[in-house]
This record gives sequence, structure tokens and C-alpha cells, in this order.
Amino acid sequence: MSTPPRAARLLLALVLPREDRRFALADLDEEFEARAARDGVRGARRWYVAQVGGSIRPALGRRLNLWSRRGPTPAAAAGARSPLAPHVAADLRYALRSLRRSPLAFIITTLSLGFAIGAVTAVFTAVNALMLRPPVGFTAPERLAALFISRSESHPYAHFSYPDYLDVVEGIDAFESAAATGFDVMRPDDGTGPMLAEVVTGSYFAVAGITPVVGRSFLPAESQVGRAARVLVIGHDLWRRRFGADPLVVGRMLGLNGQDFTIVGVAPAGLTSRFFGLRPDVWMPLGIEGGTPEMPPAALTSRARRELRVIVRLRDGVTVQDLRAQLAVLETRLRAAHSEHWMDPNGRPLRFSALSEREARVDPANRSLATFIVTLFLSVAGLVLLVACTNVMSLFLAQAGRRRREIAVRLALGA
Repeated sequence: MSTPPRAARLLLALVLPREDRRFALADLDEEFEARAARDGVRGARRWYVAQVGGSIRPALGRRLNLWSRRGPTPAAAAGARSPLAPHVAADLRYALRSLRRSPLAFIITTLSLGFAIGAVTAVFTAVNALMLRPPVGFTAPERLAALFISRSESHPYAHFSYPDYLDVVEGIDAFESAAATGFDVMRPDDGTGPMLAEVVTGSYFAVAGITPVVGRSFLPAESQVGRAARVLVIGHDLWRRRFGADPLVVGRMLGLNGQDFTIVGVAPAGLTSRFFGLRPDVWMPLGIEGGTPEMPPAALTSRARRELRVIVRLRDGVTVQDLRAQLAVLETRLRAAHSEHWMDPNGRPLRFSALSEREARVDPANRSLATFIVTLFLSVAGLVLLVACTNVMSLFLAQAGRRRREIAVRLALGA
């Protein structure tokens, strides 16, 4: 015995009011059997689906009419009874009729507001990620501080040389640990495309409070500058993309710039650098034998090459102001010991600066430019939203003008 399509029959049963359900389904089933005997099962099934498709809208209208006459549903009546239910049903029916009469206005309104709201959301998401939100994956960022050395009076926030970094580590006790980082571009030996590498001192993961999800970070013996081991902590995206999220990836080799590196760990998902919101593909120790393209061995011995960014984790109870006071004492000693490297081109002494992680979230050397760009993009996005709202308002006013006669008749009839 042939049966109607179950999915279509179930859909119609859900849509039909309870009072009509039994008789409507029984009539359809009876007609289905007659057509199946006359035209075949396939033809009867096509007819049944067409009947269900044509019955959904009237069934919904019937259900809405019943709801508007009955007031709140039994589920709503168990709680607070609301007199708004009939009005909501009437408004919904009117909205559906308006949509059927003018679908073009609905499409224009949806596209205009959707595009404008999407633009504002995209701009704010980018601003939030780069300027407002702490770096992803860092533990207790409120205890982090960034250190800088001035290049001149007009550029107070420049980077460190490696000897400067060592002087700070040995001469300051306001922080638990410090780390120096730089960036380089490494090319895989298999030619799959360049990878962004963050070259870090061995203490970097401890300062940031980052624990690899697989494996470990760098050991002290692996990160001795000048003879650091060729080891890597790879990014989570690279782990999934290149190694299929293999939990046994630790110990495998990855060829970069003609050298084989051993993978010792996998960074947490979404981990970004503290600088510019970048997401490195790999982290490698600073000072491997032979260096990297941007940081050859000579760059780690010259006090004049200031290319490293320095972050520190403050001790409990120590403030950025305390750190600044100790840096002021240290810079006096360094100016006396290395006067040739502690003067700017105009003969003025260089100075240390310390900023909290929040203050240094945007590179302070480019903060004014970044603020201008962010303000410009937010203003443009806001203007797009304003124009979209104005267009939608004009569309509604035009529709209201065309309905003046209808409204006048309604008012005359007391509606």
C-alpha cells in the first residue's frame, strides 16, 4: 500500500490548527490513494507535495487568526498574561501583507541596513582586536610593561639593542623576568610560501605566561644566545594546516632557509604577538648559529643596532612608576659607560621609557597615525550607516505619502 510523503505530511500537520488537522489530512490521504491508483505513486506524490506547498500560507493565516481571537497561548497563560498577543499577531499579518505588496522595498531596506551595519561591525572588530583587546593568549597582561629607548627627542619610543637588553636584565630588579623579541621572514624548504617567525629570547613564553598545548617551550640550554638550538614552537594554525593537528608532532623536523629545525611545542589557538596583533607561524630562539636574515650574529653584539622589542613582567606590588625610577638610575650609568652609543644625532642623551601593556598596545611611535586612521575609518563607517538610515527613512516616507488616501478613509471610518 502506497503512503503519502512523510516529510510533507508532517510539515502540514505542524502548521495546521488542531481543529482542522484531522479532517484536512484525512481528505488529502483519501485523494492520494485515488490518484495513486489512477496515475501511479509518483504522480500522486508530486500532487501531494504541491498541495502541501499551497496549503502552508493559508494554514499559517488560519493559525494566526485563531491566536488573535484566543489571546495568549496556553504556555504563555501559565505565566503573566499579556494583552499584546492579539496585537502582535495582527501586526505580523500586516507585515506579511506589506511584504507581499512591495517586496522591492523590503529588499532595498535589508541590503542597505545590512551593508551599513556590517561595515561598522567590521571596522569596530578590527579596532577592538588591534587597540582595545589585550593580546590573545597572554596571562595577566596588567602586569606586563613595554620598555623603549629614545632615538631623539622627537622619537622617544625606539627599540633596544641586545647589549641594552642585557644591561636592563642585570641592572633592574623591578620585574620578575624580561624578554626581547624581533620578527623575521623564513622560507620553508619545500617552497610552500614564507612564514612569519617571531625570534625571541628563551624567557619569552614565561614572561607572557603562555603554556604550549602540545610539547613545551624553550629550555635554558636551548636558548643561549650565540649557540641556541635550532628548535621551534609552531603556531596552532600551522600545526593544523601542515601537520593535520598530529599530537605526535613534537620531534618532527621543519626545514626553513636551508636549515632543519626540531619542533618542540605547539602554541595555543589564536595566540598573537603583542605587537600589531600579528599571528606568527613559528617562534624560534634568538641567537641560533648563523643567525637569521634580519638578525645575523653581528646584530646581537652591536649596541648601535636597536631592533629588539622588550617586555617585562612586573613583580607583585611593583608599579610602572617604580620601574621608571630604576630605569632613570640605570640610564645615567650607561651614559657614563657607553657615551658614544647613548647620544642622539643632536648630542642629547638617550632615555629609557616604560609603558604599561595597555598604554603600549598600539605602538606609541605611531599612535597618532593609528588614531587618525581609526577615527577616519569609524567616521566613514558611521557615515555609511547614516546614509543607509536616511535612505530607508526616505523610502518609508514615500510609502506613507502614497497611503494618504488609505489613511484618510480609515480615519473617516473610525479605524
